[in-house]
Amino acid sequence: MTKNPEKHSPYFNLKDALKEKHCPLCFLARKSVTRFFDNLLYERVNDPEIRGSLRLADGFCQKHFWQLLEFQDATGISAVARGVLEFAVETWSQNPKGFSKRRRAKVLCPACAIWHETEENYLGLFLENLNDPPIMVAYEHSFGFCLIHFMAVYSKVEDKEKRTKLLKIQMSKMESLIKELADFERKHTYEFRHEGFGKEADSRFRAVELLKGCSDLLRDWDEFKRKI
Repeated sequence: MTKNPEKHSPYFNLKDALKEKHCPLCFLARKSVTRFFDNLLYERVNDPEIRGSLRLADGFCQKHFWQLLEFQDATGISAVARGVLEFAVETWSQNPKGFSKRRRAKVLCPACAIWHETEENYLGLFLENLNDPPIMVAYEHSFGFCLIHFMAVYSKVEDKEKRTKLLKIQMSKMESLIKELADFERKHTYEFRHEGFGKEADSRFRAVELLKGCSDLLRDWDEFKRKI
């Protein structure tokens, strides 16, 4: 079946993200950062423009530098770190005070910039499609937004009826998760431990994601959950 020619790739990316077991905006932002790292290490690690921007930003922020280490390109990661360190040593040796000032005024982490740009673009796209039945049906059956992204969406919706509908859907997901958490705790008691665990087994992970958003430090959150 062909896709509607009037719709564009971002629309279908959003629709597909609503099928994931994560906040769709977190999922799409994390996917964009992962793609950026893949491209960087595969073909752009020696690109002069990229190397220059990384040096000005001191590479990446703490969390994204650690995420970079999850990739398997050891020499590429080494080249990125070496370039940033060489620039830092060069700048510091010339003027230690100037280096300190530069650090305070350094540009945004490139990976953070991609994360923020992606979430803003898809947040806007979701708002544009509040009257689109496929998107709204997908949202009703989705993980829902994390609270950070839900508040960002909710605050931008002016129509009272739409705000009420969004809040009702989000509250329903939160209430269902509360029940799962309570059931998870109940089944840890001696009296009910014989029942075994169902879908509530990973409810604590989903609760943290709903409260604080999906971790962009982990390339495969589901795999991480299976290891716990």
